[in-house]
Amino acid sequence: MRTTPQDRVAEGRMIQAVIDRAPGGWQAFFKKHERLILACLRRVYARYSVPLSRDELEDLVSQVCLDLLRADFRKLKLFDPDRGYRLSSWVGLIATNIAHDALRRRAPPSTSTDDEDSPLSELQSSLPDPLEQVTQKEQMELLARAVALLTPTDQEFIRLYYLEQLTPDEIGVKTGVSVNTVYSRKNKVRAKLVKIMKSFV
Repeated sequence: MRTTPQDRVAEGRMIQAVIDRAPGGWQAFFKKHERLILACLRRVYARYSVPLSRDELEDLVSQVCLDLLRADFRKLKLFDPDRGYRLSSWVGLIATNIAHDALRRRAPPSTSTDDEDSPLSELQSSLPDPLEQVTQKEQMELLARAVALLTPTDQEFIRLYYLEQLTPDEIGVKTGVSVNTVYSRKNKVRAKLVKIMKSFV
């Protein structure tokens, strides 16, 4: 669907608020597109008749948020409202791609769909008690906000480790560091995220 000039201005302002880390910028963006993201993820799984648990759905939403925020908002910066297409179409495409990528990585159907061992679950389970009281939706929003405050280098590490799920050996080869450095960086990034997220509550 084509956008009006007014739509383009509004969408440009919304993206800029996220990029500028303006107070409430990410929350407004996520609130506007949350239902769209959920619908796109469910649609892909339904198309291939693959069951989608609530935990897995929440994990996929987190991946979409991280994908939008990683590398200093690279994908948001790539969106050009002057091309005449809606921001919702861009976000929906990203969510759809995340769902397809997840299905490609998915274990055989006979394997349990339990997500307890997923990287993001591992990250969330390490949080202190106050954050464990927060709802799953709030955790995802807090996590996305925290990642947005990390350096581009740390965001790239999160992409490799938690989104692409590369092994420490693969990350070491890709980034030119030792495996021990990868493990050390993982602990440091997690500590930074926990510290940032604690400051939100």
